[in-house]
Amino acid sequence: LECGVGGSFTTSCECSCVQGTQFRDEAGCSFFDHDTQSWRCWDSAIVAVRSSPPDSSGFHAPIFDPVTQQRRTRAYAVQNPVSWWVPALSRITIEEVHAPGEWQVRGLRVRQRLFVVSISFG
Repeated sequence: LECGVGGSFTTSCECSCVQGTQFRDEAGCSFFDHDTQSWRCWDSAIVAVRSSPPDSSGFHAPIFDPVTQQRRTRAYAVQNPVSWWVPALSRITIEEVHAPGEWQVRGLRVRQRLFVVSISFG
């Protein structure tokens, strides 16, 4: 990203979100690769959304999508639980940036860069 802490940008497309249970080890956030039938680490930075309640300026949390969750098979939902999303044209503001190894999730010191952001849409 070209903007630092306090900078913001607008998304051009819908963005999906995964929950923190996808952190299997300190390598970072993982996904199940159906082609190789194995878990792989995303080759990217991690983005954590700092949610807050809606107010007069809009909504400030990812949207839960129960229809998408119900469409998935039980095995796929366990392996890749993407059931939240942020709509296109959402305003993203960077609140914090942490270097690899300088932050933790579920007791793991993750070796991927972390951006903590807030969102606004609607």
